[in-house]
Amino acid sequence: MGRKSKDERLKDKGVRFLPWVGKRYDNSRFGVRVLVLGESHYEGQQDDVAMTTREVVEDYTQGNDRIRFFTVIANVLRGQSGWIEDTELAGMFQEIAFYNFVQTIVGEEPRCRPTFRQWVEAQEPFKAVLTELKPDVVLVLGVELQEKILEWPEGVEWAAITHPAGALRYAETFPKFQELVDQAKTNKELED
Repeated sequence: MGRKSKDERLKDKGVRFLPWVGKRYDNSRFGVRVLVLGESHYEGQQDDVAMTTREVVEDYTQGNDRIRFFTVIANVLRGQSGWIEDTELAGMFQEIAFYNFVQTIVGEEPRCRPTFRQWVEAQEPFKAVLTELKPDVVLVLGVELQEKILEWPEGVEWAAITHPAGALRYAETFPKFQELVDQAKTNKELED
């Protein structure tokens, strides 16, 4: 019997929505591995539930469809506001991984809130994602989400920013993300 793939191992640990992992995640322009952590999915089921996150990121960052949520994330990653060309948006998401914490659909429309049970059931799958992807930096989208995460592993730099659908202020967020990246680079240098 052969070794299980990363996706199979994640599914075995309760990950229902497999993370998007960009082609340059392990060798990104940031010099560290960056995981952007969203909260949840809403709306109906996809044919292949496991591919939901990947399909959403693909649809809204790698093609011609765009939504503000992903544009704001790309702006934070590049440290620059304003218009971003489709090719640059697509490129930014090739540099990162993206994962939604809650592993069940929370409702039919935006602003639906996860239940207590959904928050609790998401803890172990998230640990599995951290183990498999080994991010150096986790950018948490939303203060409430950050408060729901019960345990962080050693050696992972993380910080929460205002959710991209909220009143995110670039002037506060750009330096916060850059500080995370800089600290993670320093940590890697100390390990070597």
